[in-house]
Amino acid sequence: MNSENMDEKKKTGKILFELGLLILIGTLLSYFGIQQCISHGWKVSMGGELFSKAFIQTDGSYVLTYLTQESIYLSFLSVLFSFLGNKEELVLVINLILQLVGILFFYLGAKKISSITFSVIVAVIGGLLSGYYYAVTMDCPMHIIWCLFGILFWMLTKIYCDCRGKFLKYLFIGIVLGISCYVDMAAFFLFLIFIIFILVDGRFSFKEKLVQLFWCLITVVSSFFVMFYLWNNYLFNVSLFYKWLEERLYYFTKATHFNHYVSLGII
Repeated sequence: MNSENMDEKKKTGKILFELGLLILIGTLLSYFGIQQCISHGWKVSMGGELFSKAFIQTDGSYVLTYLTQESIYLSFLSVLFSFLGNKEELVLVINLILQLVGILFFYLGAKKISSITFSVIVAVIGGLLSGYYYAVTMDCPMHIIWCLFGILFWMLTKIYCDCRGKFLKYLFIGIVLGISCYVDMAAFFLFLIFIIFILVDGRFSFKEKLVQLFWCLITVVSSFFVMFYLWNNYLFNVSLFYKWLEERLYYFTKATHFNHYVSLGII
């Protein structure tokens, strides 16, 4: 009975310690972000040409006609503007919230595959990187990619750890990764992670790993081209693919965005 109570106390202590560290990271990042907002008069000081496209006009809201990080970010802002009004300062608050949500899910994803210590380290590194590279006063679509990347990381690690079977879970993982890779090249980091997971997993034989790699690659490629086909009016040709590649590389090679991708790669 005493040993059970001791175990419960240890478990409660770990949870409280874990929660305390997360609150500390969130508080420090929020303080840093709010300081940025105050010093720039609660105005978008970097960029500034993007968020106004999401303002609700008399003729309706922003319409999603193409699928990139920019269109997703604008759609997200547009929905919030429709409820809260066309306010520039709202962009800064949203950016900070996206940072915090991303770090939370990076932490939860790391916790699924490793120890509490490692997941806390990931949260700390995530806080430092997002605070340094992702200025809340910049209307950059990488804010939404940071958040979605964290959510995807958690969701895929949950599938990887909780779904039984040797092969079926890689079908689900491959489908999600294929769709994500079409939207933004940041998803290729996740693709690489799960290739490594398959290769280093000691529970399976070399032959089983090859089959897992096969199903993962097939589903990634298939879901990628299904997305491509659907978002290009049921057409596929080299010129359309080149246009897609050019649009994605534009974000990847842009100087400020490149640092954002580097931070995601580090995570």
